[in-house]
Amino acid sequence: MPKKDLTTIGTQRKNNLKNHPNNLESKSDLDTPLDKTIEHLDIKVVKKVLGLKDEDIARMFGYKNVMSYRNAKEGKKRLDSGIVDLYFLMKSIL
Repeated sequence: MPKKDLTTIGTQRKNNLKNHPNNLESKSDLDTPLDKTIEHLDIKVVKKVLGLKDEDIARMFGYKNVMSYRNAKEGKKRLDSGIVDLYFLMKSIL
């Protein structure tokens, strides 16, 4: 199964919202900021919604310090993408 990129995930979410509007009856506080950014779902939005900082992510994933996380170019991209995908997956389940 091919890996889904953020564009595919955003498109799937938008189509799901269009096709199943009644599924949004149980909105939480986390839905409001994300609904405005369905087109542009990225790590900045997820960090803002969840109240995460680089320091929190560095600590959670075992980086030595926040600068190690910020300077890890390819690793940071994969990690940030994974956080966004995980957030989207958990939102779709709940």
